[in-house]
Amino acid sequence: MFDFDYLKGSKALALLLDPDKTVIDSSWVKIIQEAKPDLILIGGSQPFAFSLLDSMVNILKENLSVPIIGFPGAVDQIHPKYDALLALSVVQSTDPNFILAPIFQVADLVAELSMPSFFTPYIILGTTGHTAVERVLDKKIISLSDAEIVKSYMLGLKIIRPACVYLEAGSGSSQVLSSNYVKIASDILIHSYVFAGGGVRSIHHAMELWRAGADCLVVGNWIEESPHALMELARARDFANSSSN
Repeated sequence: MFDFDYLKGSKALALLLDPDKTVIDSSWVKIIQEAKPDLILIGGSQPFAFSLLDSMVNILKENLSVPIIGFPGAVDQIHPKYDALLALSVVQSTDPNFILAPIFQVADLVAELSMPSFFTPYIILGTTGHTAVERVLDKKIISLSDAEIVKSYMLGLKIIRPACVYLEAGSGSSQVLSSNYVKIASDILIHSYVFAGGGVRSIHHAMELWRAGADCLVVGNWIEESPHALMELARARDFANSSSN
């Protein structure tokens, strides 16, 4: 049964795939096999047909041994073959439908599947109002673009002690996630597995986020546009881990 314990103590790399944007073919499989990301996250902020999700998961399962983790943008984005599920909660939303309601809606299904699930606050930092997630939230979100406010939220999450926390600049963001915010989160949430992503388009920025305390770097749009960049990131991850030993 999947757990994050085996990844703790090292820097990890996760590939985020959106079935509405990416079709997995033999060239994709080869790149993923060579790069060896630690995790594959699947989900999207926009609706897509379950058949697209089913096709993606089955091809990945047939060809790879990388754990596949659900990263659902909606309650109908859960596949029975997921190794685990990130139970996402947009805790800064002003609409309760984005905080806990989706988790309650899928609870019976997750229990029926005996799927390992991890409560994961999804924190959008440095909001612009133009990212895919913000469009879905329809401005029903509290902006977290000040270090003191970010610190207050992280101290609040420390009380809850979530299994994971996902720090995001927003899918398709023109901004990059601040390493300062990542450091604040990782210093406070010492018992949570810290994901960081959104706006990552350079090895330099990836290394900054790992050094700031991110346990796992998540990349999606950059790799969708330039799949071979996944190999560069994999080498950077290996370097980060060898440098820390």
